[in-house]
Amino acid sequence: MVLSVGDRFGNSEAVVDGSLRLTFTQLVDRVLCAAGAFVDLGVAKGDRIAIWAPNSAEWMIAAFGLLTIAWEVANRRRVGSKRPLRSTVLTDALPAFVCVVGVGAVVYLVSWAGWLIADAGWSRGWANAGWHRAAPS
Repeated sequence: MVLSVGDRFGNSEAVVDGSLRLTFTQLVDRVLCAAGAFVDLGVAKGDRIAIWAPNSAEWMIAAFGLLTIAWEVANRRRVGSKRPLRSTVLTDALPAFVCVVGVGAVVYLVSWAGWLIADAGWSRGWANAGWHRAAPS
């Protein structure tokens, strides 16, 4: 379902969440990454999953990611895979984990790069200024 929508609508706008704008193709890519990350985290048949998040693009990506896992496992079972969850994990988990966690870690570090490199970053020298010490009694 998710893949066919991406193929059908391609570069049309699918999600607008504040400054975030995703095309259907970008949404499908993120959903597949999220699905693989859930499998890598050990989500298995019969698990009950709760998603606690504000009504945002991230919530939608996580929900479709979980649905994609279920569809993938069901399809592998239908074609006769003896261990559909295992084959899903071995085939898809590592690239998806790198996609979600690796890219997220790089973006996080890059967003802090200016503060980490510059000596004049906000509250950069708090330990040397003595703000953390208790007042003398």
